[in-house]
Amino acid sequence: MVWLHGGGWITCAGSAPGFDGSALASGGEVVVVTVNHRLNLFGYLSLDDSDERFADAGNAGTLDLVAALRWVRNNAAAFGGDPNNVTIFRPIRRRGESGRAVQMPAAQGLFHKAIAQSCSGGLRLNGPDEAARQAGQLATRLGLSRPDGATLQEVPPSRLLAAMKVIGDPFRPVLDQRSFMRNPFDPDAGTLAQKIPLLIGNGGDRNDFVPRARPP
Repeated sequence: MVWLHGGGWITCAGSAPGFDGSALASGGEVVVVTVNHRLNLFGYLSLDDSDERFADAGNAGTLDLVAALRWVRNNAAAFGGDPNNVTIFRPIRRRGESGRAVQMPAAQGLFHKAIAQSCSGGLRLNGPDEAARQAGQLATRLGLSRPDGATLQEVPPSRLLAAMKVIGDPFRPVLDQRSFMRNPFDPDAGTLAQKIPLLIGNGGDRNDFVPRARPP
C-alpha cells in the first residue's frame, strides 16, 4: 500500500504524525510505503518557458509520485512487497484529500487498486489560463518581468513562499496535455481508470460530528 498524503497540494508530509503508516503496517500483513513530494509552487508552478527543463514544472509534484511508484515496482519484492499488487490510498484527514488522484498516463501499470477518501469534491486541476495567471502574479510579486524558470531558481525559497502567500488560488496540478489529458475530477470516469478497483470514502473533521440540539 502506497500512502499518498493529503493537504490540497499545499501542505503536510508523509512523515507527519499519524501519516507515517507504522500503525497500519504493524496491524496486518501489509507493506506500507509513504512518500514525500513537491508541494505548492515548488510542485505546481507552470512555466511557459522555452527551456525544456521546465516543461513539466506545472505537474512536478505528481510526477514525483509517479517516480515513487516506479521505485516501488522495482524494489517492492526486496522488502516483502508484491509489485503486482500495489494499492495507492489517501487517509482521512481534515481537508484536501482529493489532492492525490494519480490518474495520468505515466502512472498506468504502476498500481492496481486505489482508495480515495476526501472531505471535498470541489478541487479541480488548473486550466492553462489559470496556471499562466498564477505564474504571472508570482513574477510580479517578485519584481520579475516574466516567470522564467532559470531566474526563479536563483530566488531564495523564503521569498518564493512569501510571494506565494498573497496569491489567492492555491497552486495545484495543471491540465497541460502532457501529464494530464483530462480533469481526473470530471463527473464521468476516464478510460484510464476503467480497470482499477476503487474504494471511495468521505472524511470530515471531528468537529463536523459534534451533536447539536434539535429544534423544537
